[in-house]
Amino acid sequence: MASKGLITSLTLPTKNKCNLENEIAMYLSFITTVFIVIFQKQDFAIIGHINFNVLSGNLNIIDLRVRVSGMKTVYFVTTNKGKVHSVSSTLSEFDIRVLHESLEIPELKYESFEEITIHKALFAWERIRKPLIVMDAGLCIPSLNDFPGPYSKYVLNKIGVEGIIKLVEDKDRCCYFKNVLGYMDSKLKEPKLFSFKIEGTIAEEPRGEMKEYSWSKYSLIFIPKGLNKTLGEMTREEYEEWRARINKRSYLIEFGEWFSKRKI
Repeated sequence: MASKGLITSLTLPTKNKCNLENEIAMYLSFITTVFIVIFQKQDFAIIGHINFNVLSGNLNIIDLRVRVSGMKTVYFVTTNKGKVHSVSSTLSEFDIRVLHESLEIPELKYESFEEITIHKALFAWERIRKPLIVMDAGLCIPSLNDFPGPYSKYVLNKIGVEGIIKLVEDKDRCCYFKNVLGYMDSKLKEPKLFSFKIEGTIAEEPRGEMKEYSWSKYSLIFIPKGLNKTLGEMTREEYEEWRARINKRSYLIEFGEWFSKRKI
């Protein structure tokens, strides 16, 4: 999604070769500072690119193009770095910058993902008082009356993915992940919720490995609908391609479209 912003181009002169190295060091120092400062400010981010050309041992800056674009910021309250990766990647398409806010939220036992998400959002809001999102997600198996559902994390810690596999022996292995996102800011009386389901099946054994972008060990047994690999077996490219397909109709897209138009 295109951004409205300021395009700045800078081509450095290379006539004075004797001073080139010092000039480059000065400009590189400036560029680094700009990236750090811009990315730490709430209203701007650099989303352009810098091109360099290395010839004969000399570093020549051919062209510098930096686009500074006004971006909206939301704080993602979670301790799960895998979730931060995928959410940030999707919401960046809407010029939404996601900042990770690591905060332990007490796991209370509610009967639905929606109740848990509301609890998380209100708990986080009382502590950081900034526009924020929280998420709750879990594996649901219809043949087990949607178990483990909201208790997915607890069950995973207790019996592991091997235990889940045993529970579905001789049963329908169809399943789905339910994801609920909650947003809260000062203008809302209660969190706004967005939800989405991802259908699939349970593998007969754990397959693949955990990656830095994996949400949980359920990735080792969850096979997305229409595919024959677990999420854990997918290469980075396969995973990103699959995620791009489901995101076209996901709750993250719905939230991104809504939040990008919201006045805070």
